[in-house]
Amino acid sequence: MRQKAVSVELTMNEKRKVIKKFSYKYGKESKKGKGRVLDMVVEVTGYNRVYAAYLLRAYSRVMHIRGVESVYRVIVGEGVSKRGRKKVYGEDVCKALIFIWKVSGYMCGKRLAGCIRDYIDALERHGEVEFQEDVKGKLLRISPATIDRILKPERRRLKIKDRHGTKPGSILKREIEAI
Repeated sequence: MRQKAVSVELTMNEKRKVIKKFSYKYGKESKKGKGRVLDMVVEVTGYNRVYAAYLLRAYSRVMHIRGVESVYRVIVGEGVSKRGRKKVYGEDVCKALIFIWKVSGYMCGKRLAGCIRDYIDALERHGEVEFQEDVKGKLLRISPATIDRILKPERRRLKIKDRHGTKPGSILKREIEAI
């Protein structure tokens, strides 16, 4: 028969210490292990399970809180590193893409994605550059949004802004008024 746990009321500071202690372990555990750690934290702190899991995951993450006049940057605790996807396109693909982008006359990602095969063929045919097969394969299947995301720092560095169409001028106004 299972005994009922004696409830001890912890202060907020003590609860933070518990979260700090178990957050690193929680991040490193398997799914079953996370369940066991979560059970212990819920039992000790008295938090709801979902809230306790959120606190264990969020510990040490940077959160941006929008205020009335500005955005505040808050670091929740310390320690656990952020998990995420591995990069598909490495440094070699980025360098090749930037080279093709410059050769193309700084096209936008949507237009560049459509004609990237032609640029690769032309550059190799004329002996300008020799692409590795894996780099070429990745360049051929890259999406326009990813192209724009990879080129964003380069655009910012070169201070390239969106191109604008016709600008109002006196010559154009005179031609319109003449009609």
